[in-house]
Amino acid sequence: MHQLPALPAIDPAIKPEFTDQRSCRQWLALLPMINVPQAHRELLAALDGLNRVAIAPLERLKTLEMLRESIAYLQDANAKKYLGKAQPLAPAELAAWQANVQMWRVLVVAYQHVLDAALRNDPSVQEHLALVNHRCLRNLGLAIREHALAYRSVAAEFWREMHAYYLASESGWALRGVKDSQNTHSQASSCTAVYVQALLLDSIKLSGNSARHLLWLDSLLDRWANYVTIHPEPIGAAASAVAVNLDAGGILHKSSANPARARFLDTTQLAKSIAKRIKLLRMGEAPAQLGLGDEFSSDVCIATLVSCFQQWCKGGEERSFQRRSASGHAQVVASIDAIYHCIGGKAFEQPYVVNEMRSASIAAIQMFGHTGDSSAEPVAEAASYPSEQWELFDQSALGFGLARPAAAGMRIAHNQLLAVCSGDAAAPSVGMVRWLGLSEDDILSAGIRVLPGLAKAVPMRAVGLSPTGSPQFVATLLLPNMPSLRSEESLITPVGWYKPGRVVELLQEAQTRRARFDNLLERGPDFERVSFSWI
Repeated sequence: MHQLPALPAIDPAIKPEFTDQRSCRQWLALLPMINVPQAHRELLAALDGLNRVAIAPLERLKTLEMLRESIAYLQDANAKKYLGKAQPLAPAELAAWQANVQMWRVLVVAYQHVLDAALRNDPSVQEHLALVNHRCLRNLGLAIREHALAYRSVAAEFWREMHAYYLASESGWALRGVKDSQNTHSQASSCTAVYVQALLLDSIKLSGNSARHLLWLDSLLDRWANYVTIHPEPIGAAASAVAVNLDAGGILHKSSANPARARFLDTTQLAKSIAKRIKLLRMGEAPAQLGLGDEFSSDVCIATLVSCFQQWCKGGEERSFQRRSASGHAQVVASIDAIYHCIGGKAFEQPYVVNEMRSASIAAIQMFGHTGDSSAEPVAEAASYPSEQWELFDQSALGFGLARPAAAGMRIAHNQLLAVCSGDAAAPSVGMVRWLGLSEDDILSAGIRVLPGLAKAVPMRAVGLSPTGSPQFVATLLLPNMPSLRSEESLITPVGWYKPGRVVELLQEAQTRRARFDNLLERGPDFERVSFSWI
């Protein structure tokens, strides 16, 4: 028998809120579900108390199954407080995340009570062995998923327990089908499927995927995880020998040094399914027609599935430029205005363009001696944009790996725009946050993908009515055409400026030049990157 985690001691002094399905239904009817924080706290406390009292295993199972829908609702509602938020989380966001992780953990313990009874051949629940083992694995997998959604590392104990629950299922019910009402993509699941689901989702978390992408992939894995099989020995016919080290966490892309403490994933069928979808998307099929939903465009789906294919089926993601270990410090600034200041050497000011003054402005000068337009006035006091110092731990031609204590500076969001100046670099590199990670000792790490070319600080304004209802200039960044990197000339603008066909004016060396927006190339929480044509 594989060693499962120890269960909490039974405490006869505890008076639980409910002890069977009937009393639980009555208690649940009075739970204030409209007040999510209160309902979440009360349900968590009730389940924690239930885990410390002795009740009949079958009644415990019926009660837990009845609560699943309410728990899922509260977990989803509570997660909105921290999903997609910048790191490190604010205190209220962190508390919500911790409460969600604790809820999944408490549920694992609740189902393990039933699993232990079934393993001891209790006749009332022995036929439900596969079901309760499945629930232990799925809820623990959701606790691991919660870490990915908040860009946090997973403690080793989570994986030790995950491996133990799976190894228990290898006693004869690992592939036995069980019903899961919360799986909307497959009629049946299994212990193997939910174990694989947790492994695959964890392996993709640092590949440039936002919280929205991870939830979308987790939903797809409800079905796709059934395509993967697990073996005690390497599979020669498999597309790749993706290994699971039972003494560590997550999957590896090479064989374990101790095959007796490893399992090997055959992802051949999964590879065929993903490759087929990538091909059809490139041929013009809509994502919804391929079972991918309508949340993301075809281009986004293709990029994400290619990354998944490399991670899950081809031994790890390929890099266009090999990263190398690095050391030293890098200065980092955020926001377009701060980067404009860093590149241009001075804070952004409204330019004074004499040859384009309107007749009203000329009349104002003749009458009052000034235009009355703040856009023609120099800024009296330059803004200050402090930089932060980060540790550099790796680097490539178009990327940096940076780290710093989480509490030592600004909050960082996925896809946020940053400028990095490292070592003796003559000019800062402008890039975006590709991945984030927060370690158990509160070190915040970030992978920066550098945008091609040296950016120039350029004032820009709209021709006609601007997005802000003003003809004033705004700070933008101009990226050059880089044919060798297949990167076209583009502008980095504030959020909300992109509209197909919008005409703008760019001021370079005291001369204005017009351009027309073509396509939106990338978007982050604080910028839009737009391709354009000169006119």
